[in-house]
Amino acid sequence: MDVYDALTSERVYHKGMPPTEALREQLECSSTHFEPRLVQAFIRSVGIYPTSSLVRLESRRPAVVQAQRPDKPTQPRVKVLFHTAGHYLKPEDIDLRQSQDRIVGDEDFAAWHIDPARWLPL
Repeated sequence: MDVYDALTSERVYHKGMPPTEALREQLECSSTHFEPRLVQAFIRSVGIYPTSSLVRLESRRPAVVQAQRPDKPTQPRVKVLFHTAGHYLKPEDIDLRQSQDRIVGDEDFAAWHIDPARWLPL
C-alpha cells in the first residue's frame, strides 16, 4: 500500500513512523478511508511485526525481525543485536516460536543508534 510506504518512510517534511504503528493506524482507518478486507490482507502479508522492523523483547534486548511465521504472526524469527545495558553480544538468530522470549514493543533504529541497512535480512 502506498499509504504504508508514506507513513513509514523518512521524508524531508515527515519522520517515518515504526511499521507496527503504521499498520495500527491503517487498521483504525480501515472502516472510513480504506476497504477493510484489503487492509487485513495487507497486514497478513507483511505481518504484525514487519520484516526489517526493530522490536524490543521481553528480555529488554532489541532485535530485528528477519522472517514472518504465518502460523504464529506474533512470533517471527528475529536477530538479537545487543543487550539494552549496552553490553554488545554476538548477533543471535532466534525463532520466537521456540523461545521463552517475546516481543513487547517496537523500537526506533535512530534511538538505538543502529544502522538499519546493516541488519536487513538477505
